[in-house]
Amino acid sequence: MTYSTASDSQIPRPWVYLVRAAWVVIALVLFAAMVVGVPLRYAELLEVCASGDCVLLALAPAELALLQNVGLSIQFYASFQVALEIYLFVIFGGLALLLFWRISNTWIGIIVSLAFLFLGTTFFPEEVRTVTRSFPALQRPGEILTSASVVLLLLLIFLFPDGRFAPRWAIWPALLAIGAVVIDTVLPLSVRQAESASMLVIVAALVGVTFGVVAQVQRYRRISTPAQRQQTKWIMFGLLCMFVMMVFWTIFVEMFPLQPGRQRLALYFSGLIQDIFISVFPLAVAFSILRYRLWDIDLIIRRTLVYGTLTLLLALVYFGSITLLSSLFSSITGQQSALAIVVSTLLIAALFTPLRRRLQDWIDRRFFRRKYNAEQVLAQFAVTARDETDLDALTTELVRVVQETMQPEHVSVWLRDD
Repeated sequence: MTYSTASDSQIPRPWVYLVRAAWVVIALVLFAAMVVGVPLRYAELLEVCASGDCVLLALAPAELALLQNVGLSIQFYASFQVALEIYLFVIFGGLALLLFWRISNTWIGIIVSLAFLFLGTTFFPEEVRTVTRSFPALQRPGEILTSASVVLLLLLIFLFPDGRFAPRWAIWPALLAIGAVVIDTVLPLSVRQAESASMLVIVAALVGVTFGVVAQVQRYRRISTPAQRQQTKWIMFGLLCMFVMMVFWTIFVEMFPLQPGRQRLALYFSGLIQDIFISVFPLAVAFSILRYRLWDIDLIIRRTLVYGTLTLLLALVYFGSITLLSSLFSSITGQQSALAIVVSTLLIAALFTPLRRRLQDWIDRRFFRRKYNAEQVLAQFAVTARDETDLDALTTELVRVVQETMQPEHVSVWLRDD
């Protein structure tokens, strides 16, 4: 099988071995930190936090009581959260090893695999940060490692898929965003904790990332080859899944944190869904680099839009109908009735197929217009080919269909004489 490396920038032969050796050393250090951090993180989550200064995902007494009311222990909760963090480490770390094994002779391969290594150890999981909390002397190195993961992610956004800044102006917003991260890392803690300084760094980083996305769009439209465009679709799809979850988490955990209770406990357990969405990013990037020709990203995006919207609408209909019917039956009979659930379930079953078809038709016309038109034209030609008996009319229609669906520069039909 032929693999696409997504890069023409090969590492020179004398340097490739040194780069690979440095990669292996970094990987071993991060792996060791994860191994040390797992039992520390588990012990950290076993402690109930009654004060306001709590580690991430630590339970409050009220949440522990809710957990015990449904028959779950704090040991189960700690194991669940640590397992989710190990899951992300395995996904990111495993794909980093795969990319290193396949394309470590290219700069983009090294950058992407390093980004996965850092994201899977110092950015998403808490184990490495737990080690730095347990050993204060390691706090500063831990901050540097976390910043390195952000820098590598920014480089990935700007350099993918060919390892070059394209268009050329993209290097300036990249330097702005990376510079903001570096400045935030080297400044003294007292300065970094100032609200104005923190906001300035955040704005600079967001501006850089925004221009990075704009650069990817311009690269896609004007510079990329068809193969690179397919790769760009993959990474944009993965980034969307990851950033949606990151924004969701930032809003409800950091910007407007929920108070301890049932809702926050549900948010903590929703980490399973969040981690699945986050893991789409490394999987999408790895597929785009190694095996993008075997997968139709348009089909995946299409079905994600259809079934994601369908699930949301059906959930709203289901819970809305249960609420409405339960209130109706209660007002009539004076007691709750299971009939509301039965009727709502039957309603969902009846709505599923027609609603899916209407959604798919609307999404195809709205977001995949060219493909939608091509499918309609081909369907009409199938009817014409079945009924048409005049060969000249059929060949004329064939030429029209090819021009409309494939849009070539020139079309000709050759018929062999019998």
